Amino acid sequence: MAKATKGAAPRAKTPRKAAAAPKSTKTSARSGGDVFAAAEAKPAAGKKKAAGPKAKTLLRIPDMAGDAVHNAVPGFRKAKLQVKSGEAQVEANRNELAPIATRLFAEAWVAQGGPPEKPVALVNRDGEHLTHVLQDKTALAVLSDDVRDELVALIPGAAKLLVEETQYAIDPAVLAEEGVREAIAAAIAAADITDEQRAGLLVAKKVHRTRESLVPHLLTLCGSDADCLADALNILRGPLTRYLNA
Repeated sequence: MAKATKGAAPRAKTPRKAAAAPKSTKTSARSGGDVFAAAEAKPAAGKKKAAGPKAKTLLRIPDMAGDAVHNAVPGFRKAKLQVKSGEAQVEANRNELAPIATRLFAEAWVAQGGPPEKPVALVNRDGEHLTHVLQDKTALAVLSDDVRDELVALIPGAAKLLVEETQYAIDPAVLAEEGVREAIAAAIAAADITDEQRAGLLVAKKVHRTRESLVPHLLTLCGSDADCLADALNILRGPLTRYLNA
C-alpha cells in the first residue's frame, strides 16, 4: 500500500454507481399479445439439411461360423434383389392397368347410381381377374392445398363439403423451458413468460378438412359424368384409396 504524503488532504472516495437492474423481457397478461395470431404469423420451419454419410461398422463373420452362414450373405442379397424385381414388375403392371380400371369403375358407378356393388373385379379377355378394392377414408379427411384446389376446380360444388381449420401445436422445446409449463397450467393469457416464449409457444397450420364422406356426393356433384367421376377418383387417390389385388 502506498504511503500518504504529509500535509496532503486525504482524497474523498467517489461513490460507485449502482448497477442498472437488468431489463425484464417478461410481459404481463395485461400487455396484450395474441399467441394464436403470433403462431399464424410465424413462417413455416424449413427442412433440415441431410446429414453426411456415416462411417460403417463392419461386423466380420469369423471363418469358424461355417459355409452355411457365409453363403447366407450372398443368398440373402440375391433373394432381396428378386423381391425388388418382382415389386417393380407389380408396379409396372399396376401403372398399366390403373387408367382403364379407374375409367371402368367410374362407368360402373354411374350405371349403378352409386359406388359399384362389392366385390369388384377387373377381368381381361381370357377371364383372368384381379380384385378392385375401394376404401373410403374421405370422412373428416385432411386434404392438401393442391388436392383441395384440384377438386374444387373440377367440381366447384365440392367446396361446400370442405372446411378450413387452423391446427395449433405447442412447441415442445419452449414448453420444456423453466417456468413455461407451470405458467400455461395457470392460463396462457396470464402466463408470466417472455415475449419470445409467448410468440414461439404455439405453432399454427391451416388445413382443409372434409365435413363428411365425399363418396355419397360425388355422383351428384359430377352430374353423372363418368369423366368427371374418374378425374375425381384420381384427385382423391389418398383419402379414397383404390388398389388391385390378385
